[in-house]
Amino acid sequence: MDKKRILDRRPKSARKSPEAEISFFILDGKRQQSCVLRTTYPSQAHAMTYIKKNRNKIEAVARRKLSLGMIEGSVIYVDQC
Repeated sequence: MDKKRILDRRPKSARKSPEAEISFFILDGKRQQSCVLRTTYPSQAHAMTYIKKNRNKIEAVARRKLSLGMIEGSVIYVDQC
């Protein structure tokens, strides 16, 4: 007998996400460029610890993507390094 799939009716904000995303900005001349770090960590707290420890490396990747024009909808997405 097949089990029916149960839909998760909770709002998206209440569901656990498999990855946490952290927003940050880098300066490009006199303007700020919005960036998002995508991580595999289960919570924002773990992702914040990661970004604090690896800020220079993450910013370097974001700047390289900016120079290559890899901007998606005015946001630069950076995957976990």
